Amino acid sequence: MRRSLHVTGKATAFVLPHIDRYSSAMSHTQETLKQVFAHPTSHNIAWRDIVKMFEGLGGTTEETKKEHLKVKLNGKEMTFLIPRHGHHTLDNNDEIGHIRRFLRDCGLEPSHK
Repeated sequence: MRRSLHVTGKATAFVLPHIDRYSSAMSHTQETLKQVFAHPTSHNIAWRDIVKMFEGLGGTTEETKKEHLKVKLNGKEMTFLIPRHGHHTLDNNDEIGHIRRFLRDCGLEPSHK
């Protein structure tokens, strides 16, 4: 059975693929998506939340030997450098921009109402 989940925020709506998870996991995924697509860019997104978001969207994640995370989602694949600095948060626009572009490539671009 395929279902869509609509995530709404300030003038932004996401249509997510089928998610059969507990509602708290879905709301956590929704909140992380909002942070990734927020303008101005949020600079306090925990890496573990990004990984959980990919998995919550139905993707698979695999940590490689070279401190990278391979993500497969909606038929697309991308490898991200795992942040090893400080508190394991994404704190620059380039890191967040790469994630944003990957999500858009996977068909998860926000629609503005």
